[in-house]
Amino acid sequence: IQTFTKKLADGRDFKALDYFNMGKSYFYESMFSDADKAFTKLNELSPKFATGFYWRGRTLSYMDSLYAQGLANPFYDKFIEMATVDSATTLKNTSLLSDVYKYYGTYYYQLKDNEKTLAYLKKRYDLNIDPEERKARTSSRTPNLGSFGSAGTCPRFRWTKPNLTRIAVRE
Repeated sequence: IQTFTKKLADGRDFKALDYFNMGKSYFYESMFSDADKAFTKLNELSPKFATGFYWRGRTLSYMDSLYAQGLANPFYDKFIEMATVDSATTLKNTSLLSDVYKYYGTYYYQLKDNEKTLAYLKKRYDLNIDPEERKARTSSRTPNLGSFGSAGTCPRFRWTKPNLTRIAVRE
């Protein structure tokens, strides 16, 4: 943080990437007001950078931790709009979209809006499923307990018995 503030105070050229890194530094130090200022400037300098809107929304969600004001909503909405333009962009932003959908699920749960809560949690769930697995789950009439078969396997992780050691498998 000192490096960024010194660079800014010296009047040196401060680029969008500097504001992004400074905002994240403030965020991880729980200095949310300063992080918000940095991400605000980032959004002004680079309005097509979707991740900047995500981080501003994330910062504001920490400032409104009880979801009372919905401060993060306009920035998360903008992020969703930019991150779901096409399937390649959605795939690239899956992790961040999952986080945003979780936020909205919790936000609408706090408002006791079960319909929207379930809609966002379903969106989050759908992001994390392999397309073939999704097809199998929706086309099957029998209850699907997921990919956990008698061998104890899953498409993302391999569980070995008896010690249930998790070994990541790249898809």
